[in-house]
Amino acid sequence: MIRTKGPEDHPFISGAGGGDVGKRVLCFFLIIFNLSVLGLPAAAVPVEWEIKVNIPAYRLTVYQNGEVYGSYPIAVGKPGNETPVGEFAIVRKVKNPVWYPPRGGAPVPSGPANPLGYRWLEYRTPGYGIHGTSNPASIGHAVSLGCIRMNNRDVEALYEVLPVGTPVRIVYETVTVETDGTTGEIRVRAYSDIYGKGTTTAAVLQEKLAAAGYTAMPSEAELLAILAQATAAPVYLAGSIAVELNDRVLAADAFVAGGLLLVPLKALGEALNVPFTWDGGQNKLMVGGREVAACYRNGRAYLTLEQAEMLFDVRGEWRTGESAVVFRLAG
Repeated sequence: MIRTKGPEDHPFISGAGGGDVGKRVLCFFLIIFNLSVLGLPAAAVPVEWEIKVNIPAYRLTVYQNGEVYGSYPIAVGKPGNETPVGEFAIVRKVKNPVWYPPRGGAPVPSGPANPLGYRWLEYRTPGYGIHGTSNPASIGHAVSLGCIRMNNRDVEALYEVLPVGTPVRIVYETVTVETDGTTGEIRVRAYSDIYGKGTTTAAVLQEKLAAAGYTAMPSEAELLAILAQATAAPVYLAGSIAVELNDRVLAADAFVAGGLLLVPLKALGEALNVPFTWDGGQNKLMVGGREVAACYRNGRAYLTLEQAEMLFDVRGEWRTGESAVVFRLAG
């Protein structure tokens, strides 16, 4: 029987066929020991599979050859028993693990009452692992003593494809910024700072936006407003497509959505002296005396390229290679 000391919720874990597994584990540690003593590198594991865990997002994402294979909800360690961050790797897999109560008592065999579920993927020794659960309602919460819980069906499926040696990267990011490679659109999410690390700040968001190549940087007040909105739902920021009029850059926040290029109304209207007003009482946007149906993003109005050409009597050219839309006065 294998016994691995670990966190309180699973200090000892074993699986069926303990004798053979024990020999393999002993052999594994002897090999690693000898390689360490001799200064020889361990055999490299081809990086086909990777796991990334973002603790505040309660999300585990699996990559295969750099592409997202699947993304799964999880439970993580509660404050005081935080899930460790860092670079790890799966070192052991156990099917139908036995759970040994932390304060003594009879071992809990594999079954519906076992807190570890039916699969155990150990990524840090002693005793930290990705495992199933007998309490699916705990998923999406910080309730464990450091381990990562998954729905049983999810971890059982991953158990079959993820080999020992799979890299596991665990991060604590309360602010995330992702860029759509096709549209250039940027998505901001903010998550609860469950461990009180103070990472949900305007400075953090500004740094992440800059790293993503975002050029129309909001003010500090706007950044804080974005974070407040992004806690409830993703906030989409226009991409970095420049808007030019007669070789003058007016803005850098045009973006693509649903295959349509959308340009900022305010930048074009002010540059061309075309009046635009919003009638809140009648819920109408008027541009040059015409009622217009616009797209709204973060409180700003955007027009399609065709709308802009018609309303402002201009001709627009979308230069995808330069990430710019260039307008010229018609005629």
